[in-house]
Formats: sequence, C-alpha cells, structure tokens
Amino acid sequence: MKSMKNIKSPLLILMALLSFSCSDVLNKEPLDELGDDAFWSDPVLIQYYVNDVYAELLIDSYMLNESRSDNSVTANKEKNKLSELRFNYNIETPTSTNDNIWNDHYEYIRKCNRFLEKIDNAPVEESTRLLQKGQIHFLRAMFYFDLVKRYGGVVLLDKVLTMNDNWNIPRSSEEECYNFILQDLNKAIELLPASWDGKDKGRATKGAAWALKSRVELYTKQYDAVIKSCEEVYKLGYELVDGKTPESYRSIWWSTNKDNKEIIFDKQYKSPDVYNNIMIYHMVTYINNPYGDRGWGGMGPTQELVDEFELKDGGQAPTFSDKSNMGTFDINSTKIYENREPRFYANLVYHGAQIFLKGDKGPVTVDRYLMDTPDKADGSPSGYNVWKWIDYDNYNYPYAGASGQDHSTNWIYIRYAEIFLNDAEARLETNDIQGALKAVNVIRARVGLPDITETNQAKLRELIRKERRLELAFEDHRFWDVRRWRIGDKTQKKLHGLRFTSPTEFRVDEIDSRVWDDRLYLNPIPHDEILRTNIQQNPGF
Repeated sequence: MKSMKNIKSPLLILMALLSFSCSDVLNKEPLDELGDDAFWSDPVLIQYYVNDVYAELLIDSYMLNESRSDNSVTANKEKNKLSELRFNYNIETPTSTNDNIWNDHYEYIRKCNRFLEKIDNAPVEESTRLLQKGQIHFLRAMFYFDLVKRYGGVVLLDKVLTMNDNWNIPRSSEEECYNFILQDLNKAIELLPASWDGKDKGRATKGAAWALKSRVELYTKQYDAVIKSCEEVYKLGYELVDGKTPESYRSIWWSTNKDNKEIIFDKQYKSPDVYNNIMIYHMVTYINNPYGDRGWGGMGPTQELVDEFELKDGGQAPTFSDKSNMGTFDINSTKIYENREPRFYANLVYHGAQIFLKGDKGPVTVDRYLMDTPDKADGSPSGYNVWKWIDYDNYNYPYAGASGQDHSTNWIYIRYAEIFLNDAEARLETNDIQGALKAVNVIRARVGLPDITETNQAKLRELIRKERRLELAFEDHRFWDVRRWRIGDKTQKKLHGLRFTSPTEFRVDEIDSRVWDDRLYLNPIPHDEILRTNIQQNPGF
C-alpha cells in the first residue's frame, strides 16, 4: 500500500497544526476545497467518484506483460536494462521492481473502501446506490486480483485505515485473498445489471462479474466452479464475432465496431477527451516512402508464437524457430506465410502484409528487408509486428509524432471467447473430455478450423493450452498462464525471429535469451514496503 508510514507523518503534522488553530477557524469549510461531508452529500460528485475509480484500470502493463512471455520480444534495444523487463533475465530485485502495481493498487483499493464506507449514508436513490456498490465491488475485485496473481497473498484491507488502527498488518494467505476476491464478485453479481445503455456502456455488468469470477476460479483450480460460472455467462446473450476472414476477426477491435456482442468488459476511449497510446507504441516503425517513420515498434512477436498458427485446413505449418544458424531460406519455396488460418493474418504484420496508413493512398506493402537495416533504432527485432488491436483497416494515420490522432481503440479486458477456453480447461481437468472438446471446438469453428478429436487427457491439455495461446495472444493472458501452469522453465528460453537478407530470402536469428528461476512465479514485494511494514518477502528475493 502506498507509503503507509509516509502517510502517517503528514497527517500527524497536520493534526498538530490544527490543534493550535482557533476554534472558529476549525468550524469553517476551506475556501478552496470541498469538505468531506459536503462531497458525500452530492449525488453528482459521488457518481464522478465512481467514474474516477474506473479511470484507474490499467492497460500499459497489460501490453507490457506480453514481452515478458514467449509471445513477444520488446523493440527496445537495451531491453535488459529496462526495469520492466528485468524479469526476463532473473535480475529483478525488491529494490528494482518492474512496476508500481503494489503502491498504486492500494491507492485504488483505498478509494473503493472509502466509497463503501460512505455510500450507505449518502443521499442517493436506493437503486443508484446498489448499482454503484456493485461496480465498486467488481473494481475492487479486479484490483486485488491484479495484486494476488503477482505477489501471492497480500495485505487484505476492507476499510480505510485511520490513525487509531494498527498499520502493521501481515499478509493474508493466497487462499484467503482469492476468497475475498470471490466474495466481492458474488456481491457484484447480485447488484449489477445485465447491460447498460447509452453513455453508461462500458460499466461493469453481471456478465463481467461472472466472467471474471470464472477466470479467478480457473487460477485457483476450482474447476467445478469455473464450469458453473461459464454456464451463467452463456445465458447472457453474448456472441462470437465471425472470424472466418482476417478482417472479420480483427473487427472485434475496430473502432467502428465498438460494443460488439463478443465484448464482456472493456476500457472505453473516445478521442480527444479520453485516449490511449496503444497504436503509437505498437505500430509498424519504419515504412518505405512516402510514409517514413510511423510508430514505435512495441512488441516483436516471436517465431515461436508464429510457428503455432496452423494452416487453414488444420495442418501443421512450416516451423522455423528451431532453424537458427542454418543459412537462408526462400519465402516462396518455404511458403512460410501461405494458407494460414485467419488468426495468423489477423494478429501479425509480416513481410509482404498490406496495411493501410492512409486510405486514399491505398494499401502499403510491408517490406522487412528495407525496414530492418542496421541504422534503424527501436523497431521490432523479430520481423513481425502486432496487428490484432491496431485498426489499420479503418484509420488514416498521421506521422507518429503528430497531434490530433484518433487514439480511441478500446482495450478489451474480457471477451466471450475466453469463456469457452476457461470452460474447456476446467472440463478437461475434471476429466469431462467430451465437454472440453465441445468448448474448445467452438473457438476453432469460429475461424473455420476443423475440430480437435484428441481424447487423451495429457495430449488434449497441450492442444487446449495452444488454442488459448493463439486466441488470446497479445491480450495479457500468456504471461499469467505460464505462471499458473508452472511452465516457465519451458518458455523462458532462447527466442527467435526472422531477418530478411533480400526481398525474398530470410534467416532465423536468436533475438533474446531468457533466464528462468522458480522464484519468478511471484513478483518481489517492493523493498520500501518491507521496511515500512515488516511484512514477509516472497521466496528467493
């Protein structure tokens, strides 16, 4: 939590100063700020408060996690020096943690706790009060889930601490934390509506709470509960967007297709008032003239991920991640990019792909041979860029540094496809093989792939995990799946990409060499927090 003892000191100083003030001054409202009682007496300000809690939901760290998995390597040339990526090389320490999640999230949780303490005495209509409480319970569950999946058991706070409270609170067990999260989600399910209309679209719904509950239960191996939660989501009218072409699959993320029926919960943007930098961070960096320098390159999808995408008939595509130092290969004879299933073309910008940067100029053919010259700075090191949630299909993009861009692509936290994958995994682990096949094959049928028929549990487990990796690539699942499946030693290894040596020839390069240690299944608690509160550090740190 944010500087618990640092919070104490300023408050003590303030109290001391106030104790010397005249009583008539103390009884007056400050001229330049609204008092606490006045704030919680204003229904409009209370609604703004709820909106402000939504604003705390993250997207940047979600995208960053992909480059801490085997799906991607960052475009930054000095990746091992970035605090955010020290995880990959087992050089992360409690004094150089990879994010500020611990401090920030306890601030957000405090906001939730403060709301829940105040709202029952506030002058708002009962129906509004219940809807607002449902949203806050959902958001607090999200914030705690972000903490627990990183750190294991954390300090559980369900109230705002005062000066009279004990601030040296020990960490609760991981099980206790997950039970708390599930209690919040059960309360959210009870209070939230099935949907919102108009300007309220994007708020948490009953479906979002059931869906997040299924994810939390999957992480905690409560497989029967996962199945029940997924069944509840199935009843709520969500649909899979058709994905039999790359364009139709990508339309899930199109700014022209917001609020489609596959989306269960997202963070909504509308430029210029509320915008994000998803596109600039991850757009293709160097495009041949007349387009010049575009985005920042962001993620570099690995050849290991690329190799997983099947042919459109379900057959094995040619693999190259195991062919470094084996000379050059011809793009035409190898057919490396031919006849792949739709998600390959929907997810990846590859050599020869056609993207739109300015619709009136027609499509631009991506030429990695021209782009990947030694003088280039922070471009993708792998020969690939992300396409999935970058709306090249519809936008006219200006130069990356220009002002006034329409950066209004929504970030989808939960979509309907995940529910089938959660269900498939849970049914597999309860030995319901046919139920698992039925669920996973819904995902494959959506993109025109043939059904999986494997009935051996161990082999089917690998196929379901592969399907999850491909369907949810670049959506902040792979990093956490690797951790909960305890397969870090298999995935954090040497990773590969392509380097084009001519317009039609390429070689396979090692682009990153990861280091694994089992301590990395959890993040270290920030060192400052250990000093302030004397809570227990995670093993190995």
